[in-house]
Amino acid sequence: MPGDAFRCDCGSSEFAAIVQFGSYTLACKQCRRTNVATSFIAIAPQLTGYYRAALIDDDGRELSVLVEGQAQALIGAVRSAAGSGQRVRLEPQAR
Repeated sequence: MPGDAFRCDCGSSEFAAIVQFGSYTLACKQCRRTNVATSFIAIAPQLTGYYRAALIDDDGRELSVLVEGQAQALIGAVRSAAGSGQRVRLEPQAR
């Protein structure tokens, strides 16, 4: 996930990853603007830390929590849901 050096035009540096199929986009938590990122499959093995993955609708509203936990433990669930076309919001969580 991006660090403080990555900023949206609105000035925010807080983003969530929206995963669908094999790709992800970054969505600004403040203004909800999205920016195309890269392949989730390519970056997933590099994720570390604790994350919360939630299923969301097309407007970004949370439908349900998919899984929460260490990054490497939740990749399979995120890939499965996103691979079937569901939108999954992936956010780092403080521990």
